[in-house]
Amino acid sequence: MSTQNPIRVAEEVAVIDHLSRGRTFVGFARGYQSRWTNTLGQHFGTRATKSPAAAVYNPQTTLAGFSQESMLAQDKADDAYNRKVFEDNVELVVKAWTQESFTHNGPAWQVPFPYEEGIVDWPLAHAGVTQKLGAPGEVDAQGVWRRASVAPAPFTLPHPKVFVAGSGSPETVEFCGKHGFIPTYFASIAAAGPLSERYRTRAAQHGHVFAPGQNQALVRWIQIGKSEEDALEKIRAYDLDIWKNFYASMGRRKVEGNDIFGSLVNSGLFVFGTVDSVREQLIEQWKILPGEHIVLVNHYAQTPKDVVLETLDIFQRQIKPALDEVIDHSYQVAAE
Repeated sequence: MSTQNPIRVAEEVAVIDHLSRGRTFVGFARGYQSRWTNTLGQHFGTRATKSPAAAVYNPQTTLAGFSQESMLAQDKADDAYNRKVFEDNVELVVKAWTQESFTHNGPAWQVPFPYEEGIVDWPLAHAGVTQKLGAPGEVDAQGVWRRASVAPAPFTLPHPKVFVAGSGSPETVEFCGKHGFIPTYFASIAAAGPLSERYRTRAAQHGHVFAPGQNQALVRWIQIGKSEEDALEKIRAYDLDIWKNFYASMGRRKVEGNDIFGSLVNSGLFVFGTVDSVREQLIEQWKILPGEHIVLVNHYAQTPKDVVLETLDIFQRQIKPALDEVIDHSYQVAAE
């Protein structure tokens, strides 16, 4: 989102929300892959970030490749600027979704531009068209365009659910709390558990009162086998290649002694074993963070379709009911 035009995003999401009659949600991320973020964000000055704070709060992430202090300093500077643009973009999206017309004067965007002068050479304002057909206050008494109006407004009010990806950054969690967004933890339960309480505290400061785990999501890779070794063989067959050549190679996951497989198994992101074992592992995690949502990742290019479907079926029928018993559903009843 730190490389996107927020007004376009607001419009396009609103259209999709109408087409799906509200059966949609939005996912925002800041961007850590340099070949895309640096290129697409060049006109914003946005560069990719590995989020140094996440490496502090989530010990399974790493700042690999930034061991030199000068490079670490540059990474921190890139991260700070990326976050500034990201948050400004998202603030503008929310305004476009929730206000009939809006102005904005942030670090990345001004609406109108230039902000103080407004747009004085808008012909339809001088012809009286925008005053008649536009939003109230869009044009002032002198015919200067002062406020933007994005159409359509979302079908879902005030807007579709917003998920924000994070690997353990407290700043991301607090930003989610401010807006009532759903933090989506690509992190071990040891990191996500404390962050979930930090989220609830910040959310409450902004009038969003959530029960433990409510409005939060854990990301997990699940492999189920007839035995633990069978499940590990599935990981070797379907997950190890992309972990080695993408996640670890990108410098996002800590690798001790070049043990790629060990880093995967010990990352805290994978849950594997028999059905009973996977269920018990997730129950223990849900006792710490009873997430309202879970994001199940499957590497579709490597994993056979039948294996994916079987895993989803087992999860829905034999695992999810047990997790539901851990969650305090009183907030769902109150909402109804």
